[in-house]
Amino acid sequence: HAPAVAPPRGLRVLTWYAHHAARRAFAGLRLSRQSVMPPRNDRPLVVYFNHSSWWDPLLAVMLTERLFHHKTHHAPVTPAMLRRFRWFGDPGMTTVEPGGWRNARRQAHAAVSALDAPDTVLWLAAPVGLADPRQRPTPLPALLPHLARRCDHIGIIPLALEYPFWGSRRPEALIRIGRAIYPHELQVAVDPVLARTGAWYEIFPRSCPGKIGAHGNFKDVEAHLPRVAEMGFDVLYLPPIHPIGQAFRK
Repeated sequence: HAPAVAPPRGLRVLTWYAHHAARRAFAGLRLSRQSVMPPRNDRPLVVYFNHSSWWDPLLAVMLTERLFHHKTHHAPVTPAMLRRFRWFGDPGMTTVEPGGWRNARRQAHAAVSALDAPDTVLWLAAPVGLADPRQRPTPLPALLPHLARRCDHIGIIPLALEYPFWGSRRPEALIRIGRAIYPHELQVAVDPVLARTGAWYEIFPRSCPGKIGAHGNFKDVEAHLPRVAEMGFDVLYLPPIHPIGQAFRK
């Protein structure tokens, strides 16, 4: 799908460089058939790698083009790296000084602020070198548990990368995307007795706008609840709700 908004210049340059470097360095790039494609919604996401290497962010850029082109991206990077590659600042890289509790606190504050916005992806790498993706326990970025506790609206996506040589001069890049994890899932309360005996009223939230020229939402539906109750209904039925399509829209 074509991106709805053109990516910043720095991200375009980084994407071109990632494709060029990958063609020279790898014999092939393979995405596991067991990968779970990330959900298409506006929920902020945290994607974390199983290790940290030079190739990881370049593969992340290529995945961004394919899977997350509609989102805004953030990633921590050292000031030395940002001075060397100045166009890193345009895609959304955040400078972070390594080591020390003050720097860790500054990084956590920057990450929470970035995830306050919808359609955001924060990329994190585990603080280890090349590691076997089958290693248990899986190494995690130190910031990840803090974000899982602090940000109850995010989704967390594990990303496993491996670079086997298979006896060849150039390695292959193996990629597997894990199922999204949500630290705080919403619970659905069901009343089966009332559902069997009550009178149902079906309502379409988008057809209940609070003002002319806009579509309705759940907050607008709340204003209609007294009217529905006065008519004698005691069960409000909402039809299946899906995200607005991005492809082949008319």
